Amino acid sequence: MITFKSGKLCHAYPSFGELVAEFKRLHGWDAGVPDGLLSPSADRQISTEFVDKSHSEQFRASHHNRATMRVVESTLASRAVEPIRRERPIQLTHHL
Repeated sequence: MITFKSGKLCHAYPSFGELVAEFKRLHGWDAGVPDGLLSPSADRQISTEFVDKSHSEQFRASHHNRATMRVVESTLASRAVEPIRRERPIQLTHHL
């Protein structure tokens, strides 16, 4: 049984990497993200963000429209979990 403490939200389909690749392709960034588009890594590893907030909003909207999320046992969340390809069981709404 997955509990509030043991569960973690992750991408069911498409994967986060697939969403990023699609977003890059739609913007013509197949060869790489242009210099100056992303902030320097905040944690000196992988954490970064768009400098232009309009790109952040575009990616957020794209993610919201395409991503199917699911809750899994937190011990599985750090590993690749078999993607699930199906229609969303619920309609997500945007709240700020």
